[in-house]
Amino acid sequence: MKSGKACGIDGINTEMLKALGYFGIEVLTNLCNCMYSTAYIPEDLRTSVFILLPKKPKAKDCSDYRTISLMCHILKLLLSIIMRRLSQKIEREISDRQTGFRKNSGTREAIFSLKVTAERYLEVHKEIFACFIDYSKAFDSVKHEQLIKILQKTDIDENDSAVIANLYWQQRTKIRIDTNMSEAVKIKSGVRQGCVMSPAIFNLYTEYIFRTIDNIPGLTVGVININNLRC
Repeated sequence: MKSGKACGIDGINTEMLKALGYFGIEVLTNLCNCMYSTAYIPEDLRTSVFILLPKKPKAKDCSDYRTISLMCHILKLLLSIIMRRLSQKIEREISDRQTGFRKNSGTREAIFSLKVTAERYLEVHKEIFACFIDYSKAFDSVKHEQLIKILQKTDIDENDSAVIANLYWQQRTKIRIDTNMSEAVKIKSGVRQGCVMSPAIFNLYTEYIFRTIDNIPGLTVGVININNLRC
């Protein structure tokens, strides 16, 4: 965990966690083990804090601000451990057509695949049509009920799935403006901002959406049907 990061609602920063002695580490380990085995995350750890940062000097509208979510570092630590367990399982679920939010992959690979495939079709004078979709606030559009159903369809361990379900079903946040803090409100959709698991969970969520169009004809390369590229 990197130092110098803003702390969550509990006021505990990474420097405090790194300074723990043997007894403190033992207590923290027991806490993480308890949360994992029971799939129960205390409300203080589940609650994040939203702060607003202006995108430009004279911000007036809501769209002129960028929302930053501050999570408790103890929860970040637990989720990082779980993510190490889940990363390979989630990767096995994701199609090669998904290049965004993946290690050693990105927009360049998607652009290269589209370019090479298009050139191959144009060389033999075949028509090619492309539709480009830009998601607006994509991370905020994830439906929690559907996400839990998707997790249950994978080979993710029951405990891991239960922790994630608990985290999302009971997700709350407070909004801080200057020194003023709002009451906690429930978040009913979207993946958690600032969470190490969010990119992988979003990829898994969209993967199951795109599986519904697997049989729709696209561009054929050998025996492979390419009807979408995601980045």
